[in-house]
Amino acid sequence: MQHPLHISEIIERVGELLAWSKNPNGSFSFQPKDLVACIKVSRQWRNTLTPVLWKVYHDGMTSHWRLTKESASLHTNFIRYIYLTSAPVLIPIHSAQLQQLTLVHKDRKLDALTLLCINKDLRGLEWLVPHSSASSPDKQLVRFSLGTLSRLTFLRIDCWRDSLLEDITSIALNNPNLKTMVFGSLISLKTKATNDTPPLSLTELRLESQWELNPGIEYLVRCCPRLSTLLFRADSTCPYSTLTQNLWECCPVLTTLRDVESFNHSQTGNMLCAGGIESLVQSSHFLMHLDMPVEHLTREICNTLQDRHSTSLRTVRLYLQSADEEDFMCVSDILSGCSNLTSFSLSYSNNDGDSLSMDTDSWMWKADDASAMFIVPWSCSRLETLELTGISPTCYFDDDVDVDDDDDDDSYESHTDNKSSNSKNDHNGSDQDDASDDQDDHQFSVSEESTQGMDLDTDSQWSFDIVMRDAKYNGVDKDGMIRNKDDSWMDVHPTPTELAFNYVLQCLEADAPSCFLDAFSDWLETLDWTLQTDVSIWELGVRHDYKRFLIELFERVSDMPNMDRVVMRGLSAVKSK
Repeated sequence: MQHPLHISEIIERVGELLAWSKNPNGSFSFQPKDLVACIKVSRQWRNTLTPVLWKVYHDGMTSHWRLTKESASLHTNFIRYIYLTSAPVLIPIHSAQLQQLTLVHKDRKLDALTLLCINKDLRGLEWLVPHSSASSPDKQLVRFSLGTLSRLTFLRIDCWRDSLLEDITSIALNNPNLKTMVFGSLISLKTKATNDTPPLSLTELRLESQWELNPGIEYLVRCCPRLSTLLFRADSTCPYSTLTQNLWECCPVLTTLRDVESFNHSQTGNMLCAGGIESLVQSSHFLMHLDMPVEHLTREICNTLQDRHSTSLRTVRLYLQSADEEDFMCVSDILSGCSNLTSFSLSYSNNDGDSLSMDTDSWMWKADDASAMFIVPWSCSRLETLELTGISPTCYFDDDVDVDDDDDDDSYESHTDNKSSNSKNDHNGSDQDDASDDQDDHQFSVSEESTQGMDLDTDSQWSFDIVMRDAKYNGVDKDGMIRNKDDSWMDVHPTPTELAFNYVLQCLEADAPSCFLDAFSDWLETLDWTLQTDVSIWELGVRHDYKRFLIELFERVSDMPNMDRVVMRGLSAVKSK
């Protein structure tokens, strides 16, 4: 019987899987390093995998992939995807079987025209068109070359100047299978759509151009009765009233609204107002996916989502600039009112437009405020993923740090005070048994070995120096005394779960992440969860309210049958299979 790795079809399939990897945004990237190594295995592997290796040509990455220009020129007949980013052309390309062409250099006009003319069956085109007036010879050549294509399914055009709506509709009409159009940088698109404009077959439209430079772009959606996905610049210049009206009247199957620049959503003063979001949410008859930056999550937005889309919403991703309890009360309303949600993500955007970092408190929510999301029970039993980014685990809020627990809190048991002068020196076996008897099923387990040789003193806002009886450390006794930074003591009556949580967080402060991972993982395993974390972004001084928030969060999601991923700042937990 022939070995599977001697069958050409299997070798080719393995090569395809090795070379292509999926990106977080759903696209694919070509990484041929392993493929180059596989070609050296045998003559059969080389003959089979060479067409796979040369399926993609990227003039900026060929040297990085250690592929010579001479070798590339011998295999141009295998090329199906071309990325031309520089000038001049490094090799002559005569492939007439291209599936996708990307030209991102404004001086590649002749190359583009040549390739377009010999590849009538091109399926995808991305073209940075040189800046030129509508009457220039260059623009006429661009229009002519695009007019020769009839099988496009994807088209992206950047840097068109003084274009007419008729230019865009004529391209779409000439390609009946065109489903996605992206306008990167249109300039001065002024013509409005009329009742005489024929309908287009587009299902996805990405408007990345600036609204103020293209006063006619919001009318483009009136030509797209099959539009299901709209990506646009959700900034303060968006004409949301006109856009909402056009979408409601002309796009009855619209299900997705997304911001095209969510990575840049934190720019001060550039975010669409809450009233604009509320208006756009009403533009869809059956909204399923919402991905938007919002200045403030208001009751009006939540009420609109619940009244119009409570049964249709599947995914919600919001980026907020506000930082108060009302945001999380609205989150609670969404999670309790939208029963078919499968994914919910909430991120905090700082007002300075900086990336999220630990050296600023300008982008953090307080954990006490975030606890408002637990006010009412959640009804989204189909929720699979929950992401919360921006809840502070550290003591940056110096003005109102509160470490007291409410003795009457139903969520946490109180322990009867039983302090004695020799409590810290009592290490007999009966005490250990008593401690274990107090623990319930949802608790951390901390081993003695993991604590030996560790200095648990820190200079944080206030510290948790946890005494587990076997560990012989000072700071917190079994009866619930916590030492503040000023060496005063506070009686907070923690439960065994809280004591263990305090302990592993203190281990983390002492630069012992393995202790934290082991203890936290052991606890999560009782809930059938597995912990994954990047501990390096945590800091000293983990807050008591953040610890309580995590406990309540994980205990709540553990009861949700479909929940399989929770992402917090610094850690993610995945439900065990």
